[in-house]
Amino acid sequence: MLSKGVPLLSKEEAKDQEQEQKPLREISEEELKKVIAAHKEWVESEGKEGKRADLSRTDLSKANLIGAVLRGADLKKANLQGAHLWKANLREANLEKADLREAILHKANLQEANLRGADLRGVVRITEIKDARNWREAVYDADFRAKLGITQEEADKVRKELGLPSEAEEAAQKRADAEKKSPK
Repeated sequence: MLSKGVPLLSKEEAKDQEQEQKPLREISEEELKKVIAAHKEWVESEGKEGKRADLSRTDLSKANLIGAVLRGADLKKANLQGAHLWKANLREANLEKADLREAILHKANLQEANLRGADLRGVVRITEIKDARNWREAVYDADFRAKLGITQEEADKVRKELGLPSEAEEAAQKRADAEKKSPK
């Protein structure tokens, strides 16, 4: 019997919550190359050969994905922090809640990619962001967010939904951390 006020989770929400407790999947460079090659074959054959890449919840931090064909790949909640995605084809890829902080996305194809909840703070040389779906629902640095025409209120709403601090709270924390580190 459930106590009053405790919401029931849907099966999908319960599965997501369970997955959050697990560490990210590790993948070797060799295995990643095989996954990307099979995915490229899948894309080029329109799904008749190869296999669609499922790199969701995978640690791809600092991965060299220059020119990688990841069209339609599942990268949901993947750690792509610092990854080099120059000229990568991410068209129609699912990047929902992916960590792309400080990734290099110069000339990456993001057309119709799902960026809902993706963390794009510190991204280097991103181009064509507005070709992606849900680009207004991603997390950006304040300066880049303003250039995109996203209000602080919109940004803070997204951050709240993702359980992240508001821009003001994040700035205050950075100042506090800097004060602790500076010699007196």
